[in-house]
Amino acid sequence: RLQLAADETPHTFYVRAVDSANNADPTPSLHEWIIRPDTTFAVITPVVTGTLGDNEWYVSDVSLHWSIEDPETPVTIIQGCVDRAITTDTTGVGGFCHVRSLPGEIWNSVQIKRDATPPSVVASATAAPNAAGWYRQDVTVSFVCIDTVSLLATACPSTRTFSQEGFGISTTTGTVRDFAGNIGTSNILTINLDKTPPVTTRAARTQPNAFGWYRNDVIVDFTCADALSGLVAPCATQITVSAEGSSNPGETVTDLAGNTAFTGGLTISLDKTAPTISAAATTAPNAAG
Repeated sequence: RLQLAADETPHTFYVRAVDSANNADPTPSLHEWIIRPDTTFAVITPVVTGTLGDNEWYVSDVSLHWSIEDPETPVTIIQGCVDRAITTDTTGVGGFCHVRSLPGEIWNSVQIKRDATPPSVVASATAAPNAAGWYRQDVTVSFVCIDTVSLLATACPSTRTFSQEGFGISTTTGTVRDFAGNIGTSNILTINLDKTPPVTTRAARTQPNAFGWYRNDVIVDFTCADALSGLVAPCATQITVSAEGSSNPGETVTDLAGNTAFTGGLTISLDKTAPTISAAATTAPNAAG
């Protein structure tokens, strides 16, 4: 065994093989070596392929490959250095590569974070509509935002109140961003809002006397309508008042949103009975009458 300096100087040797019985190769073989110095460690580079979002988070599938370079001496892998694919969200998955070349051992590692899922943003009304699908009071919409991987980077949208009446009102969307840069968008709600009671009218077909009284049955005509949600049922178009006394004929009508209105509002005073007159002497007659 010879100790040779790595000095780029050519070294020539004659080599003869001898076995354990001391039989020697009769013809020596000529070999020449040039011992070159190698003091540079291998270079290990993790090659990560994927779409990079915010804050070093990847927002797509990720592939990991190890580039190992040492142009002077061969490299032996000690541990790791395995290519891999990251196809599910993770808060951090590691990889490492440990190799040896002539100057010695060296290693490198990488940590990969993947969040390719947008935050969940769910909009919902704080109260339910009635059975017909209508509201009759202002509607408040709140939002619930969830992101379980990179977490939320912006605040969940604040509650919103819708007060404009209408049918099929579409709520505005709410958005939120996570730390990976994914943007979540809420669902859109459809609101039917009617805060206005039905409109009613009433009128007697005849006029009372100068004192405001009727002495015959009175027919009162009614109309009722609702321009938005519509009436649950139509109202009576007329009522005949035949009972004596003062009354306020009418009925309660309801629209599909639950708003109510009374069709009455007209006082009818009816007296069909003639006055009663009786006469009596203030003194009694004599015995003969």
